[in-house]
Amino acid sequence: FWLSSFFGSRKKPNGQIGFHQGIDMAAQRGTEIKAVASGIVECAGYSPGYGNNIIIAHDAVYKTRYAHLDSIYVRVNQKVEEGKKIGVVGDTGFTIKKGKDASHLHFELYERGKQVNPLALLSL
Repeated sequence: FWLSSFFGSRKKPNGQIGFHQGIDMAAQRGTEIKAVASGIVECAGYSPGYGNNIIIAHDAVYKTRYAHLDSIYVRVNQKVEEGKKIGVVGDTGFTIKKGKDASHLHFELYERGKQVNPLALLSL
């Protein structure tokens, strides 16, 4: 994959400035997505904007969201271990296409319920 959009301010397709609450990682449709840490699945289904997405609660402080998935391989309340395959990359929900396919993983990190820059934690 490659980072196609960072956390923070960015220009929307209509030219207005918006705030991107996660990072986008472009990859081929069907690329495996694995849990970054162990936890319990809180959401595993379709949400407007996010498309097929998964939210995993890792502890009382951290949650992660994996969005725009082509397929989901976990269910709500399932315990997952770090590195478990939880789904595959797709382009469901709201994605901006430049060509035929906009497949990517939108990844968000929540700290105490607030979205924070995932690169700060992932680079530790």
